[in-house]
Amino acid sequence: MKLKLMIIGLFVLGFTFTSQAQTKAPRVSKTQLKQQKKIQHGLKSGKLTKKEAVKLQQQQKRISKAKRKAKSDGVFTPKEKINLNTRQNRARAVIHKKKYNNKARQ
Repeated sequence: MKLKLMIIGLFVLGFTFTSQAQTKAPRVSKTQLKQQKKIQHGLKSGKLTKKEAVKLQQQQKRISKAKRKAKSDGVFTPKEKINLNTRQNRARAVIHKKKYNNKARQ
């Protein structure tokens, strides 16, 4: 009985660690969090218009959706990671460009 419980416990524990190791994307999540903060700060400071902030938020939602899709099969491949990193790098550049484009702020 104890042996069965131990085997089941080890199986569950092993499965948990395996699934977490394959689907974690800490760098992606951290970068996206920073970008969200930059958008909010730009809106509060007046460096972004409401329209610009909405478009940037939509871009962030698309990145989140792509991340969920990449992780949905339980494996986060290097190709998917490169794709998400590329999307985030583009988003970072767009955020910077929008914050410093000298448009009239409302």
